[in-house]
Amino acid sequence: MLVHAYRKCNDDEISNIVNEGDRVIHGNYEMYVVGKVLVSKSFGSWNEFTVKEFFEQYIEMSAPLINAPWGGLVDVSQWQLATPDAEKLAVIFEQWCIENNRHFVAIVGSSAITDFQLKRSGIKDKTDIVDVRHFESFDEAIDWFIKLGLWK
Repeated sequence: MLVHAYRKCNDDEISNIVNEGDRVIHGNYEMYVVGKVLVSKSFGSWNEFTVKEFFEQYIEMSAPLINAPWGGLVDVSQWQLATPDAEKLAVIFEQWCIENNRHFVAIVGSSAITDFQLKRSGIKDKTDIVDVRHFESFDEAIDWFIKLGLWK
């Protein structure tokens, strides 16, 4: 079963900003699970509220996966970085992923700047625990997960 989670802006919303009470969420995402891989696609620039919402959704969607090694396919080809407050939360997020058996990460579409922010999140600090690979295309990342037996 394929389940999607979306955070998309409506046409009338300006510059990827959504007002939700006293929170202002910047940016969008899409995520879904295929086999033992949680796929996430990031769009726009993110603040701490977007990261918190993303993290909550990620935990919920990865729940069936965390009892065994699993993977994350991270498409940052349309991501425009994150605020310093969001970066701090990303460190907590990456630690949670390590503690919950995400052993494989495929990053698609990173630039030097996005790679710098991803490194600051801690995603690349645990190479003895997490296998992090960069791919030029989504299909290349999927091929890697197929070879690992995680993409079904």
